[in-house]
Amino acid sequence: MTRRGAADCSIVLLAVVLVPFVALGCARLFGESRRDGDEDAAADKADDAPPFNLPLRTSGGNQVWSDVLVYRGWRIQKNVVLEHYRLLDPGDVRRAWGTREQCAKRFEEVKKDQKLEPPKGKCVVVVHGLWRSRDAMTPVAEFLEKEGGYHVVNVTYASTREHIGDHARNLASVVDELDSVDEINFVACSLGNLVVRRYLFEQQKKSKDGKFDPRFKRMVMLAPPNQGAQIARRFSGDAVVRAAWGVPGDEIAEWEKLAVKLATPPFEFGILAGGKGTEKVRNPLVGGDDDYLLAVEETKLVGARDFAVLPVTHASIKRDPTALEYTLRFLREGHFRADAKREPIER
Repeated sequence: MTRRGAADCSIVLLAVVLVPFVALGCARLFGESRRDGDEDAAADKADDAPPFNLPLRTSGGNQVWSDVLVYRGWRIQKNVVLEHYRLLDPGDVRRAWGTREQCAKRFEEVKKDQKLEPPKGKCVVVVHGLWRSRDAMTPVAEFLEKEGGYHVVNVTYASTREHIGDHARNLASVVDELDSVDEINFVACSLGNLVVRRYLFEQQKKSKDGKFDPRFKRMVMLAPPNQGAQIARRFSGDAVVRAAWGVPGDEIAEWEKLAVKLATPPFEFGILAGGKGTEKVRNPLVGGDDDYLLAVEETKLVGARDFAVLPVTHASIKRDPTALEYTLRFLREGHFRADAKREPIER
């Protein structure tokens, strides 16, 4: 047999071996949430092992993936388009995929093999804003871990793809897994604040006595659209802008419908806004002092224990050194500068 003939035979043999695996993977990937027959459901129930997996490095989740579990850097994420799940290691390498149950089962094996201890002590759940992923909040997460000693859960969610209520349910799944920590705080940026407030609204509805988890301590809101956003309403009729903002943009544009489903945190919270501290505008499309996207007045929420305006933009507030210092001080002490200098927002 010639060398070329031997190579051709090798290619054919490789194809014979790999095609069944590829076919099985594609069938599971694209059919996961669209099965109709009882036979397929029964087969899935009987076969609870995760599908064949190639340990590929991923981007960690951006616009189509939402965390439903975050544990010592490991993540179980839901694909909001295809509705299947995957398990990522701390290096964002996919270690399993399939149903949530299959990924959870594989992760239990990982925890046992690697002797992963459950997180303890004080925790901060960090939530990014629209268009972003958890990478945008890395400066906040690393600062709170290094300078504050907190266990930080930096959450990723498909911000443009689902309703705020869907994001809140995924956040609930993440928080539910934090049963080993003693204290839970929140730091959110922009849209992330509405996700947390919607989560709290749903928790309030589920509570029989109206009480929340006693471990909830404090929250810092970075550039939150607590009163909606003029710019969202201004461009509500623009199809291009609406497509870019996704589902949450439409919800914010219809603020009156959304606002009734947002809870005011029942624990201490502070607000940091971006602006010049004067009535001189930065963005002519936004009335009043602003951070180029939100007006300072739009960030306010009655009940805030402290409020401060920093000379930062909407995009830069999450990495501004003063904003980071103020955030840590509020989580520790309940004020941004000093208790005597607090600027609470009252009725």
